[in-house]
Amino acid sequence: MSKDFLKLLNEIVPSELTPGNLIQSIRKNFGLTLKEIEGLTGIKEPNLSAIEHDKVELTNHYAEILGAALGIHPSSLLFPNGQYVKSKEMIERRSVALMERKRKATG
Repeated sequence: MSKDFLKLLNEIVPSELTPGNLIQSIRKNFGLTLKEIEGLTGIKEPNLSAIEHDKVELTNHYAEILGAALGIHPSSLLFPNGQYVKSKEMIERRSVALMERKRKATG
């Protein structure tokens, strides 16, 4: 993603970008409705809305489909800020897994 495009998106969406608000911004920029995206992707309108509002996590599968429809590389949709940021849930899961591995190693 070019720096100019990212700058424009940061102006449109003042907070840090999420996959959902990036998808919504691109869709609106192209003047497409959710119904039109549904027709292009086969992803039902309620699911698209949930993705755009970050109520449903964007999966690789959906990123590939939406990326193809919007002309955007899937990784740009999955990591709109250019980097992978672990969710609170993933940080907690990693911590539990590390403790369990240490317990087994010493046990």
